[in-house]
Amino acid sequence: MAIPAGEGVYRITASLIWRVRVPMVTALFIDNQWIPFIDGEQMSKQFASGCPRLSLHRCVANYLHRNNSNPSFDVVIGGEAK
Repeated sequence: MAIPAGEGVYRITASLIWRVRVPMVTALFIDNQWIPFIDGEQMSKQFASGCPRLSLHRCVANYLHRNNSNPSFDVVIGGEAK
C-alpha cells in the first residue's frame, strides 16, 4: 500500500513480494508528473506517469523483473478499494 508522505510524495515501505525483498519505493510529483524511484537507485523517469499509482506499479514491476520475478500485484493508494 502506498501512503502519502507529504505534499507530492507517496511511499511504499520495504516489503517482500513473491520472495523478493523490495526496498522502499517513493514517487515524487515533479514537473506535473509522478516520478518513482527505489531507495538506493536513481529516479526512474522512464516510469513517470500522471498517476502516482501507475508510476509506482511500473517501478516495482521493473524491480521484480530485474530480480527474476513476474508476479501479478496491485498498488493501492492509502485507503483505496482494490
